[in-house]
Amino acid sequence: MSDEKKSADHDLGSKAFAGAAIMIGTRFFVRLLGLISVTLLARLLTPEDFGLFGTAALVLAFFILLKEVGFGEAVVKAANLSRSDIDTLWTMRLILSLLTGSAVFLVAGPAALFLKDARVEAVLHLMALIPIIDAFASPATPLLLREFKYKTDFILKSGNKIVQVTAVVVMALILQSYWALVYGSLLSSLFAVGSSHIIRPYRPHLTLKNLTEHVNFAAWSYLRSVSLYIANASDEYIVRSASSTAFFGIYHIARDLARVLIGDMIGPLREAMLPALSKMQGNSRRHAEAVTNIFGAALIIGTVLTCGIIITAPELVLVLLGDQWVAAGKYLSILAVGGACNAIAEVNQSGFITAGLQKKAAIFWTGRALIYGASCLAAGLISGPLAIAYTFSGASALFLMIEIWYLLHILGEKTEIFVSSLRPLIAGVAMAFAVTMIPIPTLWPTIIILAVKAALGGIIFGLLLLGLWRLSGYREGPEYTLFTKLPAKFQKILPVKIKNEHSPNSP
Repeated sequence: MSDEKKSADHDLGSKAFAGAAIMIGTRFFVRLLGLISVTLLARLLTPEDFGLFGTAALVLAFFILLKEVGFGEAVVKAANLSRSDIDTLWTMRLILSLLTGSAVFLVAGPAALFLKDARVEAVLHLMALIPIIDAFASPATPLLLREFKYKTDFILKSGNKIVQVTAVVVMALILQSYWALVYGSLLSSLFAVGSSHIIRPYRPHLTLKNLTEHVNFAAWSYLRSVSLYIANASDEYIVRSASSTAFFGIYHIARDLARVLIGDMIGPLREAMLPALSKMQGNSRRHAEAVTNIFGAALIIGTVLTCGIIITAPELVLVLLGDQWVAAGKYLSILAVGGACNAIAEVNQSGFITAGLQKKAAIFWTGRALIYGASCLAAGLISGPLAIAYTFSGASALFLMIEIWYLLHILGEKTEIFVSSLRPLIAGVAMAFAVTMIPIPTLWPTIIILAVKAALGGIIFGLLLLGLWRLSGYREGPEYTLFTKLPAKFQKILPVKIKNEHSPNSP
């Protein structure tokens, strides 16, 4: 490979990881606002309110899949993107969004009868407007990601979240009911459409001129999206069908916290790396190495967050939600594992898509959907919600291992990543055990206990991971990927000696 090509690839890797850092920061800020919102709403509303809104959201999310044809991914991934391509994809999404809104409106009555809750009908009638409103947004985010304009994307998403949180909290103070969540979602969608056109103006032209060029990608994207949704929501559907609205509110908020605290911190890696991996499609070796490194980075982040939540779940629930949600703690500690595994699996989709394996990605997620659904249903019939939570997390971990092995094998990359992956996993388990063994006075305020556990966990995990990496001779792996992307001044502080055989151009 020429020096110019190596330099170009190195620049792509640097841009992508810098973008990942910005997007993780973006997601962290957005989710921090979300946590503030949940903390306030949990004290203004009841589990019954959250259960009702969560039920309606599950139904809405299922029908929203009708419009998920990989619009954003197609824009980011395309080697040569024309205005006609964007218009065609936008028109496809608009047509499908109108069908989605109509379907949600029509199914509202039958859904309310099936769930034995008449309130669901009125909520769904109003929420049917959301996909229709969203359809008129500018393709701002995928275009910004394609151009590596992560900071502008940060402004767009942060602004939207600030408006959403403000709207929902104000509505909750006024209405003191689940309608606050519904109206807040509608106002958020309206603002998001307007801000997308301000950040990236776009005058749509209705056309399906390039439909044949995108229909295959759209079909497999749709199948993957449907399977992804079923895989991520199968446990909630089963719990909802066998429990009261109030109990489902507890389970749903535990699941939602796992998504916020773990999934939404790992997810930005996928968005940030997709543009860079797309540029590496002509260099299979470089592409395979980058996919491996992305998996390793996601694994470290997912491990420390998951183990941290497991040891702090009771305190997290009390601090963030309040006493009426204390039952959610045990579910949060279990569902954190499944949430992390599914989030890492979604990061892997960048590797599948940019390697032209969209069909394989769809097949894997279809398999997930079938296995998750069947196993969670069996667990629910045999035992109950707690067994469903354990089954969901166990199936998620098993399927992730199978998927990453297949992806690396098909890309021709060595699967030694599994050996190096043991280091963060060992560090995470040891950290969780060590923190639980440390005597922390129970009379301390809950927020102080939470802060102490989090600080001790972070320090112990970091020291253990660094020690295990040192024992391996600082070999390439997840730690090396993150270390080489740290600012130079932080690299000098850490007692790490990288061997010369490591390539400086690792992504």
